Amino acid sequence: MQFLSNSRTQQRKSRFIAFANHLCVLGATLLIASLSAQSAAAPQKTNLDEASTPKGYVAICAYGDACAVTKPSLVAFGAEGKYAYKLLKGSFECSEKSFNRRPASVKDATCSVTKPKNAKTLLTQKNIAPVTAATLTTGFYAIVSVHSGKALEVNPAGQLKQSAYKQHSSQHFMLTARPDGYFTISPVSNYALEVKGWSTQDGAGILLAEEKDSWNQHWKISDVKPGILSITSRFNDKALDLIGLNTHNSTPVRLWTYWGGENQQWQFVPVRPKSAATLINPDAFSNNTSLNTEVTAYPSHNNNTHNNTIGSNTTGITF
Repeated sequence: MQFLSNSRTQQRKSRFIAFANHLCVLGATLLIASLSAQSAAAPQKTNLDEASTPKGYVAICAYGDACAVTKPSLVAFGAEGKYAYKLLKGSFECSEKSFNRRPASVKDATCSVTKPKNAKTLLTQKNIAPVTAATLTTGFYAIVSVHSGKALEVNPAGQLKQSAYKQHSSQHFMLTARPDGYFTISPVSNYALEVKGWSTQDGAGILLAEEKDSWNQHWKISDVKPGILSITSRFNDKALDLIGLNTHNSTPVRLWTYWGGENQQWQFVPVRPKSAATLINPDAFSNNTSLNTEVTAYPSHNNNTHNNTIGSNTTGITF
């Protein structure tokens, strides 16, 4: 009887051990399957070298990563052509926690900053000495963006935009130095750039209006570094800014709090018109008259320090 009892006990132990082993194998299988599923569901890190970014930007980190920028930078966050922009400095997380917006694709989302540029400017191309705030005087200038290499231009609707420099009269601005140190900026005689609607908000527009002695037409031009200048409004202390650090032609130029970005930095290139330049009639900006009427831009100027000679037979400019 004792033998039979021991035999049964041994059988029970064997069955228990076999059952326990089965449970262990089953548990391990389920754990591996769960980890595999989690791995498959988790977004893979984006290859930053192949990441989609806004034009002119380079990816610095992928979604969820800890990021850092050493100086104030306009950081783009997103994917698939949809981006949120935020001015940041220091450390931040590349996610909706920092930008208050969930990306179109978590898997492909990145944070990116503008690419460093070494493109030649008009000054280096023409071997012209840089203009500084101290040397800036009354005269004609092309105003060129450090960020895009493109020139400011007033389009036929009287809006301030940027475009590739082609020596057009709409890309030439008469700067008139005031006794108080400010300047007026005029692309056409008797009209000047002014802050639209006396706005004090970021994104305020700039328009062409009849010249008058008002603070929203006065501009402070300051050195950023040698040959690089900023342009800020006397009225609201906001700076000329290429919206979104865009490099495309016809990008609007608005006013924004100055933060030191290259989209807020400009070079002033002296130009000498050879003939009376023509622009669209500014009167057409505010009514329904034809936009084909031309007016003469600066055949003369009442500032005695302005000695540029304007001819009558040729067009274009001379550096």
